[in-house]
Amino acid sequence: TCIESIDNMRLAQRIDNRLELLERDSLDIFIQVNTSREDSKFGVAPEEAEQLIEEVRGLERLRIRGLMTIGLPGSTADEIRPSYADLRELSQRLRDSGVLPADAV
Repeated sequence: TCIESIDNMRLAQRIDNRLELLERDSLDIFIQVNTSREDSKFGVAPEEAEQLIEEVRGLERLRIRGLMTIGLPGSTADEIRPSYADLRELSQRLRDSGVLPADAV
């Protein structure tokens, strides 16, 4: 089981609390990043991702497995490629700095 849409601390805290009530040890999650910066998309802004990850890492039951994003709907590969490239670069930078685990995707 994995949740791929954590984009704020309030949601992460609610899930962590629910896991405690259910007596679950842990749950894998992905932080959703809004690399396209579209108002219609959910996700933490790229420049705020590091802070959110640091806060979520303080929760006992959530294990951050990596970052995810959603591409622009109906776009061509050339139009969406920059969003995924930005996510890859952010993920690498956060792994290199130790904010994300080395095996994060």
